Amino acid sequence: MSPRRGSAPVVGDRWLIGALSLLTLSVAALYLFSALQLGFGVRPGDPEGHLFGVAGAFLMGIGLVYPLLKRTTPLSMLRPWWHQLHLLLGLLGGSMAVLHSAGRLGKAPTLVLLAALGIMALGLYGRLLAGRLAYRGFAGDPGVFLPADTARPRAALPLIKEKERLLSALEPRASEGTFSLTPGHWLRHPVASAGFALLALQEEQLVLRMRSLSWSPVLLLQRYWRFLHLLLVALLLLGVLAHSIMVLFFAGYIAEGSEPYWWYIRR
Repeated sequence: MSPRRGSAPVVGDRWLIGALSLLTLSVAALYLFSALQLGFGVRPGDPEGHLFGVAGAFLMGIGLVYPLLKRTTPLSMLRPWWHQLHLLLGLLGGSMAVLHSAGRLGKAPTLVLLAALGIMALGLYGRLLAGRLAYRGFAGDPGVFLPADTARPRAALPLIKEKERLLSALEPRASEGTFSLTPGHWLRHPVASAGFALLALQEEQLVLRMRSLSWSPVLLLQRYWRFLHLLLVALLLLGVLAHSIMVLFFAGYIAEGSEPYWWYIRR
């Protein structure tokens, strides 16, 4: 994949796969090194494990700047760069989380690790496969090339009219068909923004009911992978926050009667 003329460089698939392979080998090498040096004695709260955990949370936190950038008009020029950085930081941060776990699974923090791995897997799917599968689905759907049914879309006209009415307050010069809500709209016009978002959801459901495609696991994944990605991100944030509070402020409870071996805040 070559970058388009006049646009920001885009990370090609081969480069991304190479970076992912290198990252996987690096994680495996670090695991092997810790096993040889410490005899599999590394624990998540040891200085090394603690550093990996903080670094992983920090890197994934920086990656979360991307959703804000792409929805903020003055910063949208950075979007092509941050899209690539968002992906790479997520992979690197998830790898740090794997190292932080030190292979000690079976307790509640394992769910946080599984959420991080799920985010990594869905991010790679969205970057490497979703576009190709969408293209194949479009090219293989004969209904795309049939004349449009002019009767059924009439049901969407009231929704479109109401969206245009709300749009006159949100962004008078915008087009209803291409308009997307930004954080600024939610801050300035929260009620109108909520109404527009609800109407857009109703319109989407109506369009889906008009479709006559046969559902398959691939189509379900194509439709819901981004929703699952966002859901796992929310669960990861809550999990990291809960994990940090527990190990810092309730170390005695987490240690289950033993002396905590990690750094924590004494009360």
